[in-house]
Amino acid sequence: NPLHRRLFEAMMQGHPPGAPLEGMYRGQVLWDEAMADSALRYLTHTSVGPQTVFVVLAGNGHVMHKVGINYRVFRRTGEEGITIVTVSIPEGASSRKVNAGVGDFVIGVRGTPSNENPQH
Repeated sequence: NPLHRRLFEAMMQGHPPGAPLEGMYRGQVLWDEAMADSALRYLTHTSVGPQTVFVVLAGNGHVMHKVGINYRVFRRTGEEGITIVTVSIPEGASSRKVNAGVGDFVIGVRGTPSNENPQH
């Protein structure tokens, strides 16, 4: 998926290009495939009806723009999911701009001193 590749490369800016980055990308794809497969295997062993809601909790990098887990589930089933991503709201701000299509819903969260890591 070319969009998935471009998104991954944008998220990895600052990492040196080459074999290590390629290995990281292959790992990301494999992890997305495994999470999609795990979700679908669970659903095959569960009673699923029209009112069934199934939630997969995963990091933003695995669901943004519906090119990670979502894409892999859709490719195998034709079913589209709803994507919810979180973004941090900078201190003193009331909102933050995000790219259109990053998710169906975007939730802004503020960190607290107990859960913020100053290195990230």
